[in-house]
Amino acid sequence: MNWSLNELDAMARKAARGAGYSWGLAEEAGRATRWLAAAGLPGPMCLARLLAEVDGADFKDFTPAVSAGRCTADSGALCPLLTGVALCDGALDYSPLQGLTLSNLSAPLLLLPFVAQTFGIQASGTQSSGVPTSERVRLRWAEVQIILEHGAVYLDGVVGDLTCAQAESVTLDPASAEKPPQGAPLAPQSRAVIDVKTRTCLEEFAQRTFAPATEASRLAGAGAGLSDND
Repeated sequence: MNWSLNELDAMARKAARGAGYSWGLAEEAGRATRWLAAAGLPGPMCLARLLAEVDGADFKDFTPAVSAGRCTADSGALCPLLTGVALCDGALDYSPLQGLTLSNLSAPLLLLPFVAQTFGIQASGTQSSGVPTSERVRLRWAEVQIILEHGAVYLDGVVGDLTCAQAESVTLDPASAEKPPQGAPLAPQSRAVIDVKTRTCLEEFAQRTFAPATEASRLAGAGAGLSDND
């Protein structure tokens, strides 16, 4: 299925809310998923897997904490949305110039948009309100390395690791200025292609946010479909 980025943002937001996230975090999920899709990365698939994992969980157990340069959570698994928001808000006690290691991060790709925001990197290549600490920033896990530079996204890795459900160790650090990224940057996308399994998962979670229909509302023709973006 081919969705506009607005449709994807709305669906991801509703799905995250349906999985139990607050509306504020659900909005962050929508924006992050849209950012990844616009960069040509499989954000919708990663979000669907994350929602299936955390459905019904106590989100307090996923609160990130940093000690000696390593970020962990009481549950044993870090949530990329909670961790990403904490990163953007400056709530993680670490030195950007020295980097940060995140242990057992679920759906690690979903952290990338928050990294871009934190380091002041936008798709247009201009600086945002974030405070850039390096011309390049790098996110690494397993066989994946992603470098952000002046709004461009450079990917080196295998698809299986890119969309993994959880990474045992994820490293965020400045990329070397002496070694430019290899290859061409990912091509920006204006629409998102969603596979059937991912679409079905997101729609099922989004359905939970809709008020049950009543006889009166049905007769009046009330209600909005899943593609409603108002």
